[in-house]
Amino acid sequence: MTEDEQAASYLKAFGHPVRLRIVQELLKGPKNVGEVERSLNILQANASQHLSILRINGIVDSSRKGNIKVYSLKEPKKIRSIMDALRLDETESGNR
Repeated sequence: MTEDEQAASYLKAFGHPVRLRIVQELLKGPKNVGEVERSLNILQANASQHLSILRINGIVDSSRKGNIKVYSLKEPKKIRSIMDALRLDETESGNR
């Protein structure tokens, strides 16, 4: 995948407010789908669907801890830079 293709993939994935909020949560650290569901107050099916889109677009990765799938950012420094550029990091989300 070229850099342009990766950038377009990221922008596509960031094109939904719930996915942006999920990324904000994952910047704080890895979470399972239940934790994402509770922190964003969304249905588990909705959280799973958005996490899948973020995974397909190369933003998140998953690993297993027993029978629980845990999601984390693949490139947290790069994602933090993007979120900072959008002014959407967790330190500013309360100031809007």
